Amino acid sequence: MEVEVIKINIIEECKKSPKKEFYYGALLNNDIKDVYLGYAYLDPKEIRDYTSGEAHEEIIMPLNGIMKLKIDGIEVILKKGDAFFLREGLKLKIENTTEEEVAFIIAGGHPVPHSHHH
Repeated sequence: MEVEVIKINIIEECKKSPKKEFYYGALLNNDIKDVYLGYAYLDPKEIRDYTSGEAHEEIIMPLNGIMKLKIDGIEVILKKGDAFFLREGLKLKIENTTEEEVAFIIAGGHPVPHSHHH
């Protein structure tokens, strides 16, 4: 079996993305079927819509600063190192409540096998 080494700096790739998100998973490495790792950031005081997507479950963890999640009228505050589980298809607003850029990790998987048609 031939081993292919796929190494990528997801922080650098994220900084190039207009969406301020970048995911390492099946799109880059066809050997990955069920999991992915993402890196994203929010500019100071930025608020944006976010969804875990259909057939995706995720855990979000801020690396610095403070994030506020708004889900169905409920607010959840996340600080550096706090982890929050997003069930499949959950729609929410994410907010950076600070004057600094807030970076966060998104670890996810597919609870139901499916294809992204890549």
